[in-house]
Amino acid sequence: MLLFTVLLQKNGAEIAVEEINAMGGIQFELHYEDDAHDAEKAVNAYNTLKDWGMQISLGSVTTTPGIATSAENYNDRIFALTPSASATTVTEGKDNVYQMCFADPNQGSASAQYIYEQKLAKKSPSFTKTMTLIPPVSAIPSLLRLAN
Repeated sequence: MLLFTVLLQKNGAEIAVEEINAMGGIQFELHYEDDAHDAEKAVNAYNTLKDWGMQISLGSVTTTPGIATSAENYNDRIFALTPSASATTVTEGKDNVYQMCFADPNQGSASAQYIYEQKLAKKSPSFTKTMTLIPPVSAIPSLLRLAN
């Protein structure tokens, strides 16, 4: 399922860049590196893209690499918008790193509220701990730079 999500995000970014470029004006180039869902590989991929001339980062798709690359984004002052890395540590204290998706602490309370409102359980469940899922799938961070 995660690989499917990664491909959807990659394809969505490609379509967005094609549509923006077709309008004329500001032009973008899109380039990808595979972080293999590994923090060290993610930072190496980030540095490869930075050397390429990255100006905007669509960020790592999953949380573990997202935490590592968001620190680099912050230090290098490169804007980042992750589509799905959901831990609060991805954006915490970083004024140039943003999440498009929900944040982990909100998942439990939102699920409990939905279950209660839909009367799917006789008692409302309580969630006391957030889990970070580590899928055995490669994630592909996608990054942009303005075309010359």
